[in-house]
Order: sequence, then structure tokens, then C-alpha cells
Amino acid sequence: MLAISVWLAIRDAVSSISGGRLPANLDTPATPERVLDAVEDMAKRAKEVL
Repeated sequence: MLAISVWLAIRDAVSSISGGRLPANLDTPATPERVLDAVEDMAKRAKEVL
């Protein structure tokens, strides 16, 4: 259960880049590289939408 909680917290943190308006594209396992990719993707998508 703890691993799911951590993954959800990271996903929510990535989503907060867009103010929570867009869902984060973060697959498991949430390796540092995947988290960075999700952050970069969210920043790009948030810039397009907002």
C-alpha cells in the first residue's frame, strides 16, 4: 500500500505543474527518468493549454 501512496503523491505533484487541470502521464515503475519525462511532458502540455 505504501508504494501506491508514493506513486500517487508523485503523480499529484507532477499534475500540480498545471495547477491540477491536466492529468499526469506517469507509468509504473516511477523511476527517476520516468518522473523527469512526466514533468517535462506536463510542462509542455501546460504551456500549450494555459
